[in-house]
Amino acid sequence: MTAEIQCAVEIRAELGEGPVWSEAEQALYWIDCMKPAAYRYDPATGENRALDLPLDSTLGALAFRRGGGYVLALESGVKSVDADGKSVQLLCHPEKGRDENRYNDGKPDRAGRFFLGSLNKADRDPTGALYRIDPDGACTEIDSGFVCSNGMDWSPDNRIFYFVDSGSRNIFAYDYDAATGEIDNRRVLATVAAQEGVPDGLCIDREGFVWVAHWDGWCISRFDPDGRRERKVRVPVPRPTSLCFGGRNLDRLYVTSAAMDLDKPALAAAPLSGSLFAYEPGVRGLPFSAFGR
Repeated sequence: MTAEIQCAVEIRAELGEGPVWSEAEQALYWIDCMKPAAYRYDPATGENRALDLPLDSTLGALAFRRGGGYVLALESGVKSVDADGKSVQLLCHPEKGRDENRYNDGKPDRAGRFFLGSLNKADRDPTGALYRIDPDGACTEIDSGFVCSNGMDWSPDNRIFYFVDSGSRNIFAYDYDAATGEIDNRRVLATVAAQEGVPDGLCIDREGFVWVAHWDGWCISRFDPDGRRERKVRVPVPRPTSLCFGGRNLDRLYVTSAAMDLDKPALAAAPLSGSLFAYEPGVRGLPFSAFGR
């Protein structure tokens, strides 16, 4: 059942996450939240290179800036960083002083706004929130009450915003106003059963279907826009974490994974835990957006 998905980079990432595809470079950027580290993977050469960036605390998400460089969601704040990692600007830090939380998954919308969630580090209390950070750095809390804010993306027509709260095992859908960045009318698209793990990272394909990684579920799933599961793909590790489309035609699905908190028997049963995987699903993804005007 694992023949469809291949190991692209064999590595023991503690918490591999946040894959982002650069069309200009034809390269994949991804992170290890807990190390922390950020990587650039070149499929043409197979090189997976660590980036020299100012990572002073747990890294929840990385995104590109339209003018070059990156946005980093660090536990020490949301920062704008030049490509060489030398010039750093604090954009905002809405959860400063909230030691029970840290920032987690984040992604820019097609207008250049950066959406970012937070989680409860004890994985117990609904202290997490969802924020919208505008290109000028203005930050707005747009929803709250989550144990673990996680994957997010937008429908191809830009009318629906999808978002995961891992703590409730729910994949939510919201009405989305692309002109203002406002969300409304939260409803449950799908709930992942306990025996199938916990929904984690999320991305949308060109047909409007929702791809989700199942932490502790040994699989990724594809849901239709009505919440029916269209496909389940087995992966050779228990903790796939996130996923995104890449490749010259955006027809390859990259999947990150974690070795975090796995004991020796578990690692012996799944020695590729923490590695980066690639899968050709027969559908194409959407281009990545970047932060800024």
